[in-house]
Amino acid sequence: MINLYQSLTKSWSYATIWMLFVIPSFVLSVDEHYKKCFPRFGCANQRGLSYPFWIPGRKECGHPDFKVNCSGDVAEFSISSVKFQILENKGYSIILAIKDYQSNLCPRHPENVEINQDVLPFSQDPMLSIFYYNCSAPRVDVPHGFHITKLDCGNDNGRRSYFVSSALHSWDRAILENSSASCERNVSIPVSRYALSIEDGSPTLEAIEKVLKDGFEVMFTIECWECKQSQGSCGYNYSSRAFVCYCVDGPHKRTCPYRPTKSVLTTQNKPALTTQNKLGIAGGFLGAALLAIAVLCFIWRRKRLAAQNISKGLSTSSIYPTMEMGRGNWSRLWIPGLSEE
Repeated sequence: MINLYQSLTKSWSYATIWMLFVIPSFVLSVDEHYKKCFPRFGCANQRGLSYPFWIPGRKECGHPDFKVNCSGDVAEFSISSVKFQILENKGYSIILAIKDYQSNLCPRHPENVEINQDVLPFSQDPMLSIFYYNCSAPRVDVPHGFHITKLDCGNDNGRRSYFVSSALHSWDRAILENSSASCERNVSIPVSRYALSIEDGSPTLEAIEKVLKDGFEVMFTIECWECKQSQGSCGYNYSSRAFVCYCVDGPHKRTCPYRPTKSVLTTQNKPALTTQNKLGIAGGFLGAALLAIAVLCFIWRRKRLAAQNISKGLSTSSIYPTMEMGRGNWSRLWIPGLSEE
């Protein structure tokens, strides 16, 4: 014989376990790197920073070269001994400036260093300029199209320093190597082409100081833009030493195959928390839908059994559990035609 009540009880127990534990755990299984790196972070005077910048606890969310220091008034990172300040985060670009040149055209230990253009490429505005320090020649000869400004670095040994710039959109720095032969050091620095405005002649010292203080613009790479457009988060894989796009379902090389809708995504302030809430609501709706389907199936089966018993001339009340009066326990439930004698 088959006890229908016990079968239904087991079925409802299994359904309850699935709705309360299995389904929510599947829906809320968001990749850990995605949850860590999707929220942007604040640092000193900046808000909403993301790849390639990172702070302790978010190492996988940025490039190794761009760990930022948040202890001062301005967020900054170092390449070799040169410190770069993050002046402005526009969302689609970043304004950087070299700290040693913020108020001094003649730093004590000028160093030539370049930003990794594979990670933070220049926008169309910046152009390279060159500082020549401690030159023995009375003048540095520069090719046509270049402008030269003499610096006042306070040398008392008869040596001179110069700032050389050009309005040309592209030029080979090698053409100035002969000019720097008589100088102790030359340093290349990107500056804003628009802000310097040297089309009318050599820039003044005041103009040079201002353009260095205002900084230069760099952009995000195309691969990071594509990752963000697919609702992913840019990061770095230290095993493969390559860019990685963190997605809801796990890391991918460039873009996310699954693109959650804007209603599932979050604001930049608390994206990870809100994402979980959204997914939890989705799981709740899914569980409610499954519960409704189970109830409808149960009702449909009851009606079907009742119709079968009516067609056989049996009482419909015999297919449901009854309480024997005075005993306080359930009587056994038998399905007509399936009971054993």
